[in-house]
Amino acid sequence: MQTAVQRREKTQGTRRVAFYASERSEYAARVLSGVLRYADDHVGFLLREFQDDVTGRDGPAGRWAGDPVPPWDGWGADGVVAILPHGPAVVRWAMAGGAPVVSVGGDYRGQLPTVYVDPLSVADLAIDHFLVTGYVHFAFVGVRGLPTVDLRRQCLAGRLADLGQPLLSYELETNPWPGLYDLEARAAAEPGLSEFLRSAPKPLAVLATSDYVGRVVCMASGRLGLGVPQEVGVLGVDNYAAARASIPPLSSIQAPGEDVGYQAMAMLDAAVRGGAGGRPGGALASAASPPAVGV
Repeated sequence: MQTAVQRREKTQGTRRVAFYASERSEYAARVLSGVLRYADDHVGFLLREFQDDVTGRDGPAGRWAGDPVPPWDGWGADGVVAILPHGPAVVRWAMAGGAPVVSVGGDYRGQLPTVYVDPLSVADLAIDHFLVTGYVHFAFVGVRGLPTVDLRRQCLAGRLADLGQPLLSYELETNPWPGLYDLEARAAAEPGLSEFLRSAPKPLAVLATSDYVGRVVCMASGRLGLGVPQEVGVLGVDNYAAARASIPPLSSIQAPGEDVGYQAMAMLDAAVRGGAGGRPGGALASAASPPAVGV
C-alpha cells in the first residue's frame, strides 16, 4: 500500500487512474467511454482498466471475499472510478487500498463520492411517455434489495402522487443479470410477478428499472396471455441492445452513461488534487434523452 506522501508526490506529475467495473455490460462500456473522454480532454492521466464480473450469479463474495485490498492497489493507482458490486462490505474493501474512490451508481450515496443517473429525470420521462400513449394505471417493477432501484421507485411514486395517481409496485426476488438467460427465465417465472400482472388494472403502464427487467415483464405477460403493449405497456431504462432484442421490442429511456463517466472523472480529479470532490456526496447526471420508442 502506498503512503500518503508517495501519492502526493505522484499527483504532481502523471496521475494513475484505475477504472474498475464489477460488471461486463453496455453501461460499463458507456461509463468507460466518458472516463476516457475526460482523460483525452485533460492532460496528465495514465488510465488502466480493471474489468470484473461479480455482480451477477454469485455476488461479490465469490471473487474477492479473501482479498484484503482491491486489484488496483498493486498497480499504485492515485484514484479510482468504480462501478462497484452490491454488498455490505464493498465500501470497506474499495477503500482498503487508500486511493480516493468515486462510485458510479447510487448505492453508496453518503459513503463515497458518487455520480449516478438522476432518478427524478427518469420518473418524469416515464410519466410523459405513458401519458402521451394513453395509459391510466401505473406500476414499477424493480429488484429487491438494491438502494438505487428503491430510489427510482420512490421518485416515480412521488411524481405520480403530485398528479394524484397511485403507483403499484413489485420487487423481483431474482436479478435478471445481463447475459445470464437462466436468471431472466427464473425471474419471469416468479409466482408473485404473475399474480401482480394478472391482478393489476388494465391497461397498465410498467416502468421497469432496467431493460433486462423489462424483458422479464414482457415474458411474464406473454405467459399470462396479456398483450404488450395493448394491456401492459413496458418501458425499460438504459436503452441497451437487449431492449431491441426483446419480444416485443422495448421502449427504453437512454441512460447517459458517458456523461456519468465524464463527471465521475471530474470528481475524482478534484479529489486527487485535494478539492471538494473528495467528500462523500452525490452528483446527478440527467437522463435527458427522450425515450427510445419501440414497436
